Amino acid sequence: MNAITTKDLIFQYKGAKSIHYPNISCTSEEPVLVHGQSGTGKTTLLHILGGILSGGTGEVNLNGIDLLKLDAKKLQKIRRQQIAIIFQTPHHVASLSVRDNILLGTHGKIDEKHFTKIITSLQIDHLIHKQPSEISQGEKQRMTIARALVAKPALVLADEPTSALDNERADSVIQLLLEQTKNIGSCLITVTHDDRMKAYFKKSIYLA
Repeated sequence: MNAITTKDLIFQYKGAKSIHYPNISCTSEEPVLVHGQSGTGKTTLLHILGGILSGGTGEVNLNGIDLLKLDAKKLQKIRRQQIAIIFQTPHHVASLSVRDNILLGTHGKIDEKHFTKIITSLQIDHLIHKQPSEISQGEKQRMTIARALVAKPALVLADEPTSALDNERADSVIQLLLEQTKNIGSCLITVTHDDRMKAYFKKSIYLA
């Protein structure tokens, strides 16, 4: 079973007050919601856990490996093979179709059955041959969620995954994230200030 834990994690931007994070423990059986108002360090935490932001102190242990102790090359390998991030602003390659954007994270190892299940559940199966410029912002967000899930990573980090979605779509997306990350054995850590999300998680951490 995949697992990620943090211990005594502290981060400080130059000239700013240091952020002391509570300890986190997350498994594929126990997803974690991190919530709080803007400016409390939620996205910073996500970037540290995802290996994007360095300079923190403490421990970030993913399946027995402390990410904070890895050099840049080893961290990049772990990030590419085991971590998927769903950013608040959808990232895409404009010249690629929706299908090819979704498959970017698979590195050529495509499970077509899994791919079809994900895009159907997210209700974007009819969009896969379109270009990103031809779909809405909410559809782009679902495209990036699909990209994270088809790669079957050890850890999925979601930054405000429902921010661009109405209530019906938000419910569908978070249910899918919880269901599919559990099915593929991925840890799920979601950061948000969307109060709608709290009802779906048994384990939550509030950043003041």
